[in-house]
Amino acid sequence: MSKQPSKKASGATGIDKEYDQWLEGSGYNMMELLLNAYYWFDESLQNLIDEKGWPPVTRSQSVIFVHLSQGRNRTVDIAKHMGVSKQAVNRSVNELVALGLLKLSTDPTDKRAKIVTPSAKGKQIAEYALKALVRIEKEINTRVGANAGNELRNLLSRDWGEPLDKY
Repeated sequence: MSKQPSKKASGATGIDKEYDQWLEGSGYNMMELLLNAYYWFDESLQNLIDEKGWPPVTRSQSVIFVHLSQGRNRTVDIAKHMGVSKQAVNRSVNELVALGLLKLSTDPTDKRAKIVTPSAKGKQIAEYALKALVRIEKEINTRVGANAGNELRNLLSRDWGEPLDKY
């Protein structure tokens, strides 16, 4: 099942005429496109994990594993990077602990903080997920062409600099 939204009738937002004219060609802004691509990736990954018979995880639980792979292992750091409350991250982490996929331990440098690590079962799923992501990227290259797939990777890998400041 594709998570692509149905095509907007005109692409118009009704908010800004110049933006509406610029947007007219595709009907979607770049943030929508990136988000839909992320959903497509995550759904593909979930389908491949399900195919192996491992327990299903929600999108927010899946993101926890992404953060762990990037070296963020404290719930407070994951929450800050995601822009959500520590409670929201704790809920997802606790659900993954209950599934036997993660372990929690006290941070030796801050007794109030928790360190999140994959359990043995969580490591198995994470290792398979990395292989599945390679399979997914290969499928993208098959569908859109290797040149386009590689260019997409290169564009997303570039340093975009700091986020824009407030107006």
